Amino acid sequence: NSIDWHPNERSLLLTKSNKLILLNLDGSINDINYATDKNVSSAMFALSASTIYIEHSYLHMSLIESEDINGDIILSDLSYSGANLFPKHNAINSKLLFQSDHSGLQTLYLKDGENEIAIGQAAKGEHINGYTWSTDGQEIAYAINKEITIKDEKGVSKKIKLESSLYIRGWFQNDNKLLVNQMIGGKPYPAALSLMDFTIEKLSESSVSCAVLEKNNNLFFVQNDQQLIKQTPDGKRQVIHNLVNDQYDDLFISKKFLYASVKNENTYYVQKFDLINLSLS
Repeated sequence: NSIDWHPNERSLLLTKSNKLILLNLDGSINDINYATDKNVSSAMFALSASTIYIEHSYLHMSLIESEDINGDIILSDLSYSGANLFPKHNAINSKLLFQSDHSGLQTLYLKDGENEIAIGQAAKGEHINGYTWSTDGQEIAYAINKEITIKDEKGVSKKIKLESSLYIRGWFQNDNKLLVNQMIGGKPYPAALSLMDFTIEKLSESSVSCAVLEKNNNLFFVQNDQQLIKQTPDGKRQVIHNLVNDQYDDLFISKKFLYASVKNENTYYVQKFDLINLSLS
């Protein structure tokens, strides 16, 4: 994350994740003992070289549950450095799933009140490819590389081995199927993965992104980065909105609204669609 010359010797001070490393010109390295689980964003020597100034990168998130702009409820506070995928709230209770790499490896945490439990961890070089609650709030599904794990409330696990990696986007309502993204030729294709016989049903013949499900199993996704589409369970499609110059970045869904993150050269903004009449604000 940063590089600084030693004031008196021919060596470099490097920061990498939560480590301080001294790199010598002969290629040898020495770890500088500094115990922290926070990412170090930069470090530099003082002029005497007897002191190192350190700056931490520390992410703090406050999550607010909201269906409209009034009556917001603070859901939870998370304070972890690392790349956090969008946290998932259990629809039945206050439990929360979130991912962080503050420990040095991508880890999936279950937060219940003040208690946090690590329930899944990717090995070095692996990635957590999405996670979700079942619609009854009793099970968790998460993907790590070519394996999907299903855990129930008692912690009993079921593993599904895959031929190729899938990205989990959601859980079908009242159906033992996951909405996943298949990567074919480097492009995402939404599909339904059965948790009974592990078969995969393709939901689109064309590449689309940002697939999300609403409570009636209607599918929303983005085509060509600019076209927002609704697809009913019988395969009928309706174009909800067309962007001209901007691009859709991702979709999120609640009980009443579909939220779309949109980006352009200068900024991001959010569109909100009413799920009943698809009106835009």
